[in-house]
Amino acid sequence: MENIVGKNIKRYRIMRNLTQKQLAELMGYNDRSTIAKIETGVADIYLDTVKKFAEILGVSAMLLMGFYGDEIEDFLPYLAQADPTTLNNIRAILGMPMKK
Repeated sequence: MENIVGKNIKRYRIMRNLTQKQLAELMGYNDRSTIAKIETGVADIYLDTVKKFAEILGVSAMLLMGFYGDEIEDFLPYLAQADPTTLNNIRAILGMPMKK
């Protein structure tokens, strides 16, 4: 599976002139190795962590996840295939109410 989130984190980190160490500090990590693992796809991250990266990098979580236009229409086909847990995680990232 392609590491879209990690590649996008790296892209926006570089665009913001941040080193891995600086981003690690902003994220609350002890050292830059965690950022390196995320960017290369060695380590996975939770959706709430994607949201925190997005806030720090000044982009939307959807953009980091590869939905470039931030257009909900582009996102809808993926929602039809998502399990309930994933849907609730997506709703949380978007600030929408949870479904029970």
